[in-house]
Amino acid sequence: MLEDRWIDESAGQGGELADGSPAGSYEDVFLGATIGFFWPVAVFLMREEEVFSKRMQMSILAGVLVNLMFCVLRYSST
Repeated sequence: MLEDRWIDESAGQGGELADGSPAGSYEDVFLGATIGFFWPVAVFLMREEEVFSKRMQMSILAGVLVNLMFCVLRYSST
């Protein structure tokens, strides 16, 4: 019963995770890095302030940088 009440009370609320980071922050980082790596054109969408959060913008840039580093490593080995 305590578990059910805990789930019902915390469902849909923002809150914090056990490590103190806001809920959903890891999802933003993962999605941002994935978008940046596989779809770097999203950088142009970041000019609109309402499309991505600041955390996701940083993750997209990180994904783009990782993609560029793979490109440099691939072409420097030939």
